[in-house]
Amino acid sequence: MKVAFDAQLLFEKEKTGIGWCAKNLIDCLIEFPEIECTLNCFLMRDRIRAKKVLKEYRDKGCHILQSQWMPARIYNHLERIFPFPYQVVFGNKATITQFFNYTVPFGVAGKCVTMVYDMAFLACPNTVTKKTRNWLEKNIRNYCKRADVIVTISEFSRQEIHKYLCIPLERIEVMYCGVDLKRYHPDYSKEQIEAVKHKCGIRGDYLLYLGTLEPRKNLETLVDAYRLIKEQVPDVPKLVLAGKKGWMYEGLFEKIKTFGLEKDILFPGYLAEEEVPALLCGARVFIFPSLYEGFGIPPLEAMACGTPVVISDASSLPEIVGDAGLQVPAKDAEKMAEKIEKLLTDNILWEKCRQAGLERARKFTWDKSAQKLVEVYQRLGT
Repeated sequence: MKVAFDAQLLFEKEKTGIGWCAKNLIDCLIEFPEIECTLNCFLMRDRIRAKKVLKEYRDKGCHILQSQWMPARIYNHLERIFPFPYQVVFGNKATITQFFNYTVPFGVAGKCVTMVYDMAFLACPNTVTKKTRNWLEKNIRNYCKRADVIVTISEFSRQEIHKYLCIPLERIEVMYCGVDLKRYHPDYSKEQIEAVKHKCGIRGDYLLYLGTLEPRKNLETLVDAYRLIKEQVPDVPKLVLAGKKGWMYEGLFEKIKTFGLEKDILFPGYLAEEEVPALLCGARVFIFPSLYEGFGIPPLEAMACGTPVVISDASSLPEIVGDAGLQVPAKDAEKMAEKIEKLLTDNILWEKCRQAGLERARKFTWDKSAQKLVEVYQRLGT
């Protein structure tokens, strides 16, 4: 079975959820002997980095099809103006082409599978950038029409796609995301944890959020909750908000300044891949108060590292975390503060959540995710 992967996300320097999902799936799928893998990619600005990434996958047995005459941004622009067949760039030898970022370009040879992660741009449009919202509103229906199968990452998202785009449920497959248990585990040493803490400017215990700084992540409510805890427990551990800046984060910084919490809330920025697990391991509590998620990988990774989690009860998060974490109404700062403080003071509850999280995380692996996609490919190939 000849399967081509849209490989552009492999070259991102600072990957977020979709980028890591694509990389983990490709890394697992190329190990299946029944699949002959090809990576489709456009000309890259950073050719040294691109060469290094492509060599890694070529050494693993992947075929490489790289456009030497067109960058991705030019193709994307042309494809949106007039039908410019994808197979003009990448040929027609693939039986199936897998896309990872909502899109299905015009003129793809063979069958097409695309990943649609959520409907945030329609369900809560004010939390999505205007550029992304306009792109998806204009194109998502055509992309889905071109796809032979739409794959999403939770039953919640499956129902959302059906609700907002009126796509029959039988055309939408659920493939849960996974966690790399070889990387995310509770066995990092004190020295490894302290090294990452030192780099991030953290001393002592800390509460942790990890993800993009943007409105959808509901971080202003988390800051409200933290302020409430600090009023009752002056020596509460510092709050670490790790991740790169997305958009509309100015209000978050203004609120922190207004509350006088500049010394209590730390922003270490985007973390390297190898730094994340140790930082998760060292946290006393992981908080993920997002308003809308198609899946929500960070709390799953935190649980795999043995860190108890507090999540909002919104969207897919209860489906993924289950009873292994503490749930709160997304906009209720008082309830959020109460749950966080309880984990800080109740060691029995803390240990119970730790053990439940470890057990829950083991149910989600990228190998299982890749196996689900292989089953989709096999059905399409028959």
